[in-house]
Amino acid sequence: MCNQLKQAYFFQAEEEQNRILEIVDGMLKGERPELTDLAGEIDERAAIEGAVAPLVGESCTLPLASVLTFRLKGYFDCLDRYIGIAIDEYKMEQEYQIFVQSLRDYLKQKEPKREKIKLCLGEQVKFYNGQFREMTREELNGLIDRRLLSNHPVYIDSVTIAPLLSIAPSRIEIYTDTPDQALIRTICNIFEERVAVKSRMHFMHDQFAASE
Repeated sequence: MCNQLKQAYFFQAEEEQNRILEIVDGMLKGERPELTDLAGEIDERAAIEGAVAPLVGESCTLPLASVLTFRLKGYFDCLDRYIGIAIDEYKMEQEYQIFVQSLRDYLKQKEPKREKIKLCLGEQVKFYNGQFREMTREELNGLIDRRLLSNHPVYIDSVTIAPLLSIAPSRIEIYTDTPDQALIRTICNIFEERVAVKSRMHFMHDQFAASE
């Protein structure tokens, strides 16, 4: 597959080839179902056995190249689809990393408008200041740097990411029961060490402790 990535897709860097092959490997192992669903599942063992089994015990011999070209054509066609989807995923990952880095650079130039912001993520996203006073949507909209939305219209979430970037808090505390969701991963990737993720069950406890 490395030669195919070099010759057909012009990926010359070994690091790029390895990352694409990692994605393909994850698809074949069933670890990337969201990608496998796009290409259709493939059973490598069944495909190879189905191509070779009829030849076992036959008196005639076929060159290996003929077996690969004809009897395994369906398998390799499917593998080509996997590679194509893996390349698209790799490019999206690269774009995402560039996007995240641009927002990190934006943050470095921002003075915090609030020392601490707390997010409670349930059916809705609710913002609170350091004293657990809920911030209204009007208040948040008034803080948003409109350049963020014009410079990154596709990627910037105007409900959560844009207010956080515009406020640029020194500390973000997120209360959620689903810490693996994409929104939280993105917040953590952008704000890095500024973020702490807690269970929602801690929200009332922390709120009570802050009021004492």
